[in-house]
Amino acid sequence: MNSEVALGKITGRNMMRVEFKEFRASFKTWKDLFSEAAEFATTLDPQRLINISHSGEGEGLVCVWYWQEVEEVRLPEPGSWK
Repeated sequence: MNSEVALGKITGRNMMRVEFKEFRASFKTWKDLFSEAAEFATTLDPQRLINISHSGEGEGLVCVWYWQEVEEVRLPEPGSWK
């Protein structure tokens, strides 16, 4: 699993952050890539699913974007957002 993390939002007392899971393949069909992404997305609570995106540049890429609950939050240093 390959995922990246972005800053999130607070919902009630829980902190949520955006994560994604990538599905890549040079030799798989688009149908296979979308099937794998859909299988993963089906495991998520529907309220956690944000979007499913794709790119046809180079190798095939499908990303499932979703909210993930976190216990600890590392905030960026002031002024580091440039």
